[in-house]
Amino acid sequence: LSGGAWEHGGALGVEERIQMTEKIEKGVVIWNNSWRKGLRYFHENGILDQDEPLQVAAFMLLQPGLDKRTIGTVLGGDGEKELSLLNAYVKLLDFKGLNIEEALRYMLSLFVIPGEGQKINRIL
Repeated sequence: LSGGAWEHGGALGVEERIQMTEKIEKGVVIWNNSWRKGLRYFHENGILDQDEPLQVAAFMLLQPGLDKRTIGTVLGGDGEKELSLLNAYVKLLDFKGLNIEEALRYMLSLFVIPGEGQKINRIL
């Protein structure tokens, strides 16, 4: 999962950390309006590699401020990119020791499931 600048805040100086924080905050706003534009912004600013699904999925899982509805939209999408992100996202979750109901509750607490039947079916 390495390679994203957002993961390496401790290795940056104070000024660079401030700049990185500002870029991430701006990117979160863009992401919440259009996840594709947000992903492109993060990629262009060296924060994420948009071609690394595990890195993007970890970002979606760990980055505060990302809209849970937008995450659900991404994970419920039917495009190749969305499906690879869904698979990567689920790989990052730890379901050990949980029964199926607990596992579903845990997973669905992390994002807002889309209202469309096909999207719900893809996620489940």
